[in-house]
This record gives sequence, structure tokens and C-alpha cells, in this order.
Amino acid sequence: MTATQESSKAQTPALFRPRLLIETARVRLGTYDRDRDLPHVIGQAALPPPGDAMLRLAEEEAKEDRDRRDGVTTYRPARHVALLVALIAEGRLAGVFAP
Repeated sequence: MTATQESSKAQTPALFRPRLLIETARVRLGTYDRDRDLPHVIGQAALPPPGDAMLRLAEEEAKEDRDRRDGVTTYRPARHVALLVALIAEGRLAGVFAP
């Protein structure tokens, strides 16, 4: 495991999310296309390396989850699922999550 993989793994918290969110993300994983989906999810055209993308996605997903838990009216389940899909896919590409 490379230093980047070790760093990414150490900084990635375990995900404990509602079953429906996780299962929906798993279903959508099969259609994830990094070149198409990641720019929309992170809001930038340039694609960062998978480990860097994963860390950024983890931060954004954690914020989205806080909004869900707090009942924030701007919470969007579709965005939350998209973040989870990208987070899991990028984690796999970075070698942090098992395929």
C-alpha cells in the first residue's frame, strides 16, 4: 500500500448510513463513470487523483449527512446518493475500499 493509500485510509471514517442510502448507492455504482460523474459531483472540470477526490468527497458527504440528520430543508437525497456513489468508486480506485 502506498503512502497516499495509507493516508487516505487513515482519514476516511467508517460510513454508517441508513440502509436505503447505501443500497441505492450500491445499485448506482455499476453506472458510475468517473469522467462523466465526478466533475458534476465535485463541481470542477479537472479530475483530481482518486485518493484526493475520495478525501474531498468524504468531507462533502459528511456535511450532507449532517444536514440529513439535522433536518436541514436544503438536504437533497439525490445529491447524497451521488456523493456516496462517487466516494465508494473513488475509494476503490485509490485502493482504500475493496471492490
